Amino acid sequence: MASKDSGLEVTCHECSLAVMLPVVEQSHKAQCPRCGYTLTVLREGWQDRSLAFAIAAGILLLLSLLFSYISFNSHGLQRSISLVSSLNVLAEQGYFVLSLSVAMACIVFPASVLCLIIYLAGAVRFNWPVRNPEQKIKFCFALIPWCMAEIFTVGVLVSLVKIISMANVEFGLSFYAYCGFTVAFLLSVLYFDRLQLEKSLLGQDRHEQPETISESSVQNTWALLVTAIILYIPANILPIMTTRFLGNDSPATIMSGVISLWQHGSYPIAGIIF
Repeated sequence: MASKDSGLEVTCHECSLAVMLPVVEQSHKAQCPRCGYTLTVLREGWQDRSLAFAIAAGILLLLSLLFSYISFNSHGLQRSISLVSSLNVLAEQGYFVLSLSVAMACIVFPASVLCLIIYLAGAVRFNWPVRNPEQKIKFCFALIPWCMAEIFTVGVLVSLVKIISMANVEFGLSFYAYCGFTVAFLLSVLYFDRLQLEKSLLGQDRHEQPETISESSVQNTWALLVTAIILYIPANILPIMTTRFLGNDSPATIMSGVISLWQHGSYPIAGIIF
């Protein structure tokens, strides 16, 4: 980290401290002096890498919608499910809100973020004009926390704990395409540094208005923290899902799923979930 100021004042996302950003050299990062939050990282060729990974992620996401995701074979009966058909099944079973949430968080939001990354990183790389760049940057980074492709992938693997004991499961091309999309998406976001993007598209003279931490925001944080701790206990004690097979119900908790995965030899997945 260089000591010379760049003339760009930013506000730390974590503690709201106003910081005069130093001149950041290649492969260096600037951190908040109060809380240690990484303000920006200057990676060499960040726009090229982010653009390349975003294009690759977009192609893999499209492929994941075209083929079979998972196939089940039980007692001679076989059925294949795609991502789109799985959403339809959820809606038909009365879980419309869940179906909509999965579609938005795992397909629509990530696709929107990829389009914005390609557009904005391409503008930096190829110097094409961008209308209202500040609004597009804010919208892009507001969507990123709502993209949950990796959580969906882990959730699918967890749900297979019970299914494997009842049927033979085979992963289709869409499953592998979606896993590849998840990795490429995370890498495209990793290289997509907001401050470097704003510096390139909005200019050097940009200044943020320092934000203050209000008393109500601190109270809300404490209230949500205590609520999360309280809900954490029943979340681990009560069943997370119940499987019905030939009239017999078999409830499963998160820990029982971890133990079952470990016993089946799926050590990495069990470790990630734990």
